[in-house]
Amino acid sequence: MNRTTIGGRRKRRRPWTRDRRPRQDGGDNDGDTDGRQAWEAAREGLVSLWRRFQPERAEAVAGELDAARDDLLLAQRSGDTDTEAELTAEWQARVRRLLAARPEVAEELRRVLAELAPQLPDQRASAASG
Repeated sequence: MNRTTIGGRRKRRRPWTRDRRPRQDGGDNDGDTDGRQAWEAAREGLVSLWRRFQPERAEAVAGELDAARDDLLLAQRSGDTDTEAELTAEWQARVRRLLAARPEVAEELRRVLAELAPQLPDQRASAASG
């Protein structure tokens, strides 16, 4: 995957574009409606944390989440588990840094996660069947 270093951080260059037109069968290019709704809820929950606790970063975080989702979808389609793991670790680290900088985020993060829990797929079931 093409990467460049900017300010000491690796940044992925995405040479592809995504076709955002609806499929002919009425489906969604990114998966099922439940998956899209869970993504939108997760995205909004995370962005709301930054809006509340680091508002100067909120819009950048929103764009970075969207780019990460594009990368994740491509990785999943191509079976690239390394990129999936990298993206997961990257966002876990970002949330950890936010918590370290602003410990009062913890309660709000718990609320966001509790709201998301019913929408997220059961990872244990998918891991057991995989």
